[in-house]
Amino acid sequence: MFLGIKEQHQAIEDAIALAEELQKHADHETALLAYYKRRAPRALKVQNLSSEIVRRRLKGEPGAEELIGECYAVLREGY
Repeated sequence: MFLGIKEQHQAIEDAIALAEELQKHADHETALLAYYKRRAPRALKVQNLSSEIVRRRLKGEPGAEELIGECYAVLREGY
């Protein structure tokens, strides 16, 4: 399965964030909850933007390129 740049970027961020939370918390359940709270808002934003890009392209609607730029802007932000 091929992952696009956005997916690869998010996978790397996920791995880093999970490793950091596991180092901070002795309890795995606490670490996973902290990881989720840290990553979920950003991941959901990228997912929603990506879904809207696909929807617009499939329907031939304008604005997909602007959303791609917005998605990359989110990925450039620190997490």
